[in-house]
Amino acid sequence: MTTKSALFISILSFLLIPLLVQGAESQITVAVAANFSRALNEVSEKFQKDTGIEVRYSVASTGKLYALINNGAPFDIFLAADTKRPEMLFKKGLATKPVVYAKGHAVLWASKENLCKMKNWRHAISSATVTKVAIPSPKLAPYGAVVAPLLENGDLPKIPLVYGNNVNLAFQFSENITGIGFTALSLALSEPGLKGCYWLMPETEAVQQGACVLKRTKKRAETEAFLAYLLSDKTTKLLTKYGYGG
Repeated sequence: MTTKSALFISILSFLLIPLLVQGAESQITVAVAANFSRALNEVSEKFQKDTGIEVRYSVASTGKLYALINNGAPFDIFLAADTKRPEMLFKKGLATKPVVYAKGHAVLWASKENLCKMKNWRHAISSATVTKVAIPSPKLAPYGAVVAPLLENGDLPKIPLVYGNNVNLAFQFSENITGIGFTALSLALSEPGLKGCYWLMPETEAVQQGACVLKRTKKRAETEAFLAYLLSDKTTKLLTKYGYGG
């Protein structure tokens, strides 16, 4: 099946889905990377309003969700924070060909007023007042993986790292323990994130986030309709306020 054919079928499924459910209770279950959970909350509410399909989701690091799916967890679709793990599921025959549904960005976030005066992230992390820095686990969380090489090249001070299993946990550590940490732009733009400040990291590439429908799903039409909704122009525009795109 060509990419155009697959996209046509997904869009057709989205258009037909209200007829398929016919008012009956229907829901899908999403495995979602932690950075995207806040955006998914709004997207799923709009999707349910338009289609009548409820979206339930489990939030964790991409690495943990991948392990759960490999062990048979009954999710319908996987929204990862990378393309590597969805591609691995595809190659194992467990999922459809992945598509990129969002492009995120890693940032350094701080709550301390003196740090917020620094002109870039390198100056901030090199401040004498910084004694610990929170970071998502590079092994489990792609936003940690894109940052880790920058901390290993020797031109920054060696600062103890406090690891969170996902970006949400790393952000909580930044808020409550270290006062500074690496996270996703989507969290820096959240209500608690806006109480501090952040710096973009031009040395890092945009984080390509991949989605794949799991072949074990018993809600194929509904799940493909949700994916088509997620990839629609309307949703893409909505995601810009959460820091995705570009």
